[in-house]
Amino acid sequence: INLPSADKICRDLAAAGHALYFPNEEDRDESWLVFDIPTVLNEIYGKLFSHFINNENSQTKYGLINQHDLHSLIPNYEINLICNLLLNLEFCLKVDKNLLKEVELLVNTTNGAQNEWLFFPSLTKSQKPD
Repeated sequence: INLPSADKICRDLAAAGHALYFPNEEDRDESWLVFDIPTVLNEIYGKLFSHFINNENSQTKYGLINQHDLHSLIPNYEINLICNLLLNLEFCLKVDKNLLKEVELLVNTTNGAQNEWLFFPSLTKSQKPD
């Protein structure tokens, strides 16, 4: 019997729209295949939205969160899966932390300095007009 590779099956499932596949080219065992996208997104985005609504620091005001804080909010999922999912679905963008330092938005914390930062345009808080 000549069966297709696991990678081929995952790619076919993703191409057919049955799942999202995030291959890890360096280590295939670290690849992700997500079937229940609505449930995962509901949990992730619900927790993110409540976090941004309930916090008033400079990062959340501008829709910014670092990966460490993101993983603290959603500990049930691997951080790489969360980031890949949100980035590939274009819910957020990676932000260069050097840019954040230049505009004085990055708080000097160990966690923030060592992790990638993500920007969520839909979670920015607008200023109320005077």
